[in-house]
Amino acid sequence: MRAAAQDGATTLALSLASVRAAHRLDVLALCDLEGTLLASAGDAYAAEELAPFAASAARESRARRAEILPRLGVIVDTVERGGRTLVVAATATDPHRDVSAIVAAVEDALPPVNSTADEDEAFGAAIEEAFTDSWDDDPLCDLV
Repeated sequence: MRAAAQDGATTLALSLASVRAAHRLDVLALCDLEGTLLASAGDAYAAEELAPFAASAARESRARRAEILPRLGVIVDTVERGGRTLVVAATATDPHRDVSAIVAAVEDALPPVNSTADEDEAFGAAIEEAFTDSWDDDPLCDLV
């Protein structure tokens, strides 16, 4: 299971790096509603700083986010996966991005989830395991 989870984490990290490059984003972060960073592409420190801010913003109304965040150059939206709400956050020099295309690309990068409760629980466990493992010894971690 560990190898599969690590392969999934590597695949997700590379997919996020691809989304970041394709949409000319400075930083792309995936976090939970508590602000815990699950995966990112771009500057790791900036992603760590962005995660709690994005989680807080995700709890605001969509109208409020649309009013404030573009002026800051920040994109925040949510996706549902495996019974969990995940927050997609990005920063960009030009805040006028196609947010729906970015969110759709991140959704496509997430591991697939089937509809049974056991598989939903397995997905959640795989995400937790994949992003709590240390990447210090992973040669691919320097690519993102």
